[in-house]
Amino acid sequence: MVSLGFQPIQKTPTIFLRFFVRGIAVEIVEWAGMSKPFVFLSYAREDKEQVDDLYRQLKAARLNPWMDKPPEPFRSEGIPIGAQWEPYVREKLREASRVLAFLSNASVAKTGFVQKEYRIALGLVAERPASQGWLIPVLLDDCRPPAHRVDEVSLDQLNWYYLRRDGLQHLIDYLKEALPPTEEITGEHLALIHSCWRAPRHDERFGQRVYRFDVVLDATESVLKRVERVTYLLPPAWPTSPNTISDQQTRFGLKELAWADLLVRAKIYVRGQEAPVPLSSFIRLTEAGEPLIPRQGGGH
Repeated sequence: MVSLGFQPIQKTPTIFLRFFVRGIAVEIVEWAGMSKPFVFLSYAREDKEQVDDLYRQLKAARLNPWMDKPPEPFRSEGIPIGAQWEPYVREKLREASRVLAFLSNASVAKTGFVQKEYRIALGLVAERPASQGWLIPVLLDDCRPPAHRVDEVSLDQLNWYYLRRDGLQHLIDYLKEALPPTEEITGEHLALIHSCWRAPRHDERFGQRVYRFDVVLDATESVLKRVERVTYLLPPAWPTSPNTISDQQTRFGLKELAWADLLVRAKIYVRGQEAPVPLSSFIRLTEAGEPLIPRQGGGH
């Protein structure tokens, strides 16, 4: 029996590297231990060679699989040495976000734990929404799913997936759509970009030379879609701090006045991640710069 899993990390961030690019401080965050959603693969030993190959392809598709005895070079990701095999497998089934039951003429005809595994999975189907498609029979050949029945649910009633006819890519696409994102967003994926320019019309109000600055979050479109909000933290002299921005259209842009160089710190809140990603940007006052956030009426 094999299991495919997305293994995330614990949400305790540790900053292990900070570097500067054109004045922008980028903090790379290391995450330690938390469990990501995973897909459990159930199969008969007779089909292991084929499922091993499928495992590698799923791994290459960045689904980050887990299995009891993975092929090389992933052997260390399997059931830990010394663990009780059957209870461990039962717990993995219970924790799985999806279960792929690989079926073949060999597995359907076989007696043993693989049949028990099918029944455990069928029993867990009743605990999940009917529309979720949690248990998916995947046919490796022209076999017919067995009529095992648990709590009025049987494998032959479920929507089968014909691997030989439909190919693996369609199944991969489904899993990527159905499961939460598996990659943690860190400071490697994000950066704060800023621009600064003189704002002389505010000089009289503050009694000194005043500047405007914009700060926006820079990332790929797919990463920005996962960002929910950004909280900016300015030095104590700025009464508008902290300031939380949720406007994705402006790339979570911050518009502020300044009269001295300053460090802008930010907490980036990402959907599905408990801890925010920390970033910072040191802003040096400059006489001329271009706004990064559209102004109403076009004024600065």
